[in-house]
Order: sequence, then C-alpha cells, then structure tokens
Amino acid sequence: MESPTAAGCAKWDKVKGDIFMCIARSSITEEPAAASYHDLEKNSSFSKHIYAGGLQACIIVRYQKSPVGPYDELLWIPGAFRLPETRKTAYRATRIYVSDENAVYQGRSNWNVPKMLARFEFTESESNHLPYSKIKISTHKEGELFLELKLIPAFFNSRTILPLNSRFFPFNLRFVFPPLPESRDKQEDKRVGTTEWKQVF
Repeated sequence: MESPTAAGCAKWDKVKGDIFMCIARSSITEEPAAASYHDLEKNSSFSKHIYAGGLQACIIVRYQKSPVGPYDELLWIPGAFRLPETRKTAYRATRIYVSDENAVYQGRSNWNVPKMLARFEFTESESNHLPYSKIKISTHKEGELFLELKLIPAFFNSRTILPLNSRFFPFNLRFVFPPLPESRDKQEDKRVGTTEWKQVF
C-alpha cells in the first residue's frame, strides 16, 4: 500500500464543485440507526461513542477540483458525538461513499474518514435552473441502486452560481474522527485502518 501523497494531505480551502444538502435536527435521546455506519465500522469501536444529537445532514458533492482530483461524494452526518477525554462535542460523518478509490484511501489514511467506493451517475438538466435533473448512486461491485434523486427547482428562477463560504454553514465544521478499522481486502477496496484520533476543519 502506498503512503499518502502530498496532494492528499494538502489544505482543502480551494475546492470547486456542486453541492446538494438536506438538513434535519435530531434528539439526543435518539441513537443513530445501524444504517448510519458501513458494516466495517458498525462492528468496531468507531461506532461505540456517546451520541450528542444536533443537526443531521445528507450531502452530495460533485468535486470538479480538489487536492485529489475530481470525484463524487455522498456523506451522512447523523449529528455530534461526545469526545472521550474533553467531553466536548464534535460532528462526525459516519458513512461516506465516493467515486474514486484514491479518495477512499486518502480520506481514510489522512483523516479517519470512513469512505467506501460507489458508482455515481449524474444526469445533466436540460434547463438552466439546476445543473442536474437526476442523481443515482449504486454499490460499486454489484451495481445495486440504493439512492435515486430527481431534482426539481422550487425556489430558483434561474441557475445561481455563488462561492460557498463555510462560515455560513448551519453547524460547526470541526469534525473529529476516531481510529478506523481495517478491511481484510484493503489491497482491493483501499479501506485502510488507522490508530489515532484526527480532526478536520
């Protein structure tokens, strides 16, 4: 297994792409569903932490430019978790799919982000309201469709392209991730394990 590249460790402050986000609020008394984790992480210490509730987010990103090149990503953020030592809380993405195996390896080895390969299909929109009319995401090996979105403009009369400043996100973008378990097929699926806690801003 190759070591992380300089590009993968680069600062992620100048990325370009399209982002789609759905946000909800959860109760501290409602533990994340088992489906919030990939099977590999669900059966490890990664999923054994105190849940703190807060905002939830399902995010789809189509990176046109990033330190590891263009790729697609689906993230599930069930809320915040309490950190073992300080008892403070920090948000955590617990289940992530990406379209590129290098993004899987870099995300896991550099930042403890639980990434896994998937197939993404974006259908371009014929109108100027939205860049895409449909998004499909399927499992990487079997090609089994598990998410299909049809995008319909509701509040826009025309497509608007604006730079996105993370200061205006509805939650603190400080993410803290516990160590990741390692896949038995890491040479093939790139799901390497880690041994230390890491944070991402």
